[in-house]
Amino acid sequence: MKWSVQRSVPKPLLQREITQLLSLLETFNHDGNLDLAVPNILDDTVSVLLGDGAGSFGTQTTFVTENSPNGITTGDFNHDGALDLAITNIGDDTISVLLNSCVNPFICSDLTLENDPGTCEATVPLPTTTQCPNVTTVCNPDTVQVGPPTPVTCTATSDIDPTNSEACTFTVTVKDIEPPVLSGLNDTEITADNDIGTIVTYPDPTATDNCPGTITITCTPPSGSFLPIGTTVTCTATDSNGNSSTGTFTIMVIPFQEE
Repeated sequence: MKWSVQRSVPKPLLQREITQLLSLLETFNHDGNLDLAVPNILDDTVSVLLGDGAGSFGTQTTFVTENSPNGITTGDFNHDGALDLAITNIGDDTISVLLNSCVNPFICSDLTLENDPGTCEATVPLPTTTQCPNVTTVCNPDTVQVGPPTPVTCTATSDIDPTNSEACTFTVTVKDIEPPVLSGLNDTEITADNDIGTIVTYPDPTATDNCPGTITITCTPPSGSFLPIGTTVTCTATDSNGNSSTGTFTIMVIPFQEE
């Protein structure tokens, strides 16, 4: 996370209320764990320690103030949803205001996704890392096509300090799980010239798919076969990614009847 000193101003009349706070606990990075902020009167700095929620804190990060900081408070001074710091400086009668432009590091890992319905791609989900309200997260690319692993970089950037950002790169592999859609499976009636069956030629079904590539259609029994009385034809369409769908239609061979 990052804080930027906006200005140092003369102490207001409420300095007494501020200087009563020699340290404070707040959630500065919006991860739900209490963090600690402490002014360092001898170093002219303030230290922020991020909590882990288990009673321990990470390594301190220090930010420069004015002369001899001795009191601290928080508030959302610029109405961006993140807590900022105000520090009283007893050495020069000023207050340092530090605006919180926190950006939390990502935890990213390679992903394998299924295609979005009806498409040959998948939308890349944003990392689940909790960010402050004033942070914008984008991934590039934000969609990945079905095929080999594709590198993706997600970046979180502070809206108030564009130089403050975190990024991670990982790979996304999208698998096509959507089968082709068969059409043209139309029931048909044909009158035979005998009471056994007849050779039947029927129009081949067609198929569409969400991904480009060859679609193989096979039907059993195939067109041009001798079909007995009342036959069900089963057709299977398989796309280039190995997905298949099956459909049936009936060819009703009506036996010849002498008048």
